[in-house]
Amino acid sequence: MKHPSDPLPESPESTPRFFPPLAQFFRWLIAKDKNPTLLAHVLVASSIMGIVILTDGFLAKIATEKKYEWMTIYYPPEVTVSEASKHPTIDEILSHAETRVDAALKNLNADTEIKQRLRSQFLRIQTRAVIHGDVMAFFYGRSFVTLVVVSVSGVTGVLCLFFISKDGWSDCNNILLNLFVISAGIVVLYGNLSIFLKFEENTNNNTELYLSYLILKEEFLSYLATQKNNAGDEILPSDFVLYMDQRMHQLNVITLDFDNQKVQDYSQKFERVLEGEQDSLADPPAAEE
Repeated sequence: MKHPSDPLPESPESTPRFFPPLAQFFRWLIAKDKNPTLLAHVLVASSIMGIVILTDGFLAKIATEKKYEWMTIYYPPEVTVSEASKHPTIDEILSHAETRVDAALKNLNADTEIKQRLRSQFLRIQTRAVIHGDVMAFFYGRSFVTLVVVSVSGVTGVLCLFFISKDGWSDCNNILLNLFVISAGIVVLYGNLSIFLKFEENTNNNTELYLSYLILKEEFLSYLATQKNNAGDEILPSDFVLYMDQRMHQLNVITLDFDNQKVQDYSQKFERVLEGEQDSLADPPAAEE
């Protein structure tokens, strides 16, 4: 017979369970005897996709803001970094460029037609610089987003695979399989998009053209100020117009490229897999004698 002063045995109901929400979630996540329902799978999958979409948008916003801070070089000196980070339109940029070139052309001794042609060339150079800068920054931002999303999804998939390997595919919590499949799908999707759309190649090509137009723009402004070329020789405005036409013709190339062959290769592989599955179903195994 127990003495009244003896401590009472701890029952499962009396055991305190004050787990933080995150720890309680992971405890439920790796429990073998607690497989979620279909609704739980749908909620988990929807939550993960929602987080990925929000993360994608947030990282893209950061990349866009940084882009305009880095690219203030194609604005006139009076445009500050804070103003440039507000995503100015191409019309606003061209308005600054018009003011700048009109002031420089006042001191040039040339006919009105030549001045108008020089003004048109300068605005075209500025426009192309902005366009290639925007394309460069877009693909650079997508590369940044892809790198972060693929890295996080890859780590998540590896952690899920670690817990799955401890108990086996048949005994582990099904939510781990759900997370693993979704993480692997995200890695494949973002990774293949970067290959199909050639993020790195398009970034490098447009960066090269962007910098080339910036150099051409500075050469243009230097001529308007000195009436001399880069070698220090004086040239006529009409000759400089022809020189600018030649330089712009050399830089007038299309720098957007996509790898359609990769898509066709994947489609052909998928078709071969389907054909193999159909053949295996059509030809049942021979009965043993």
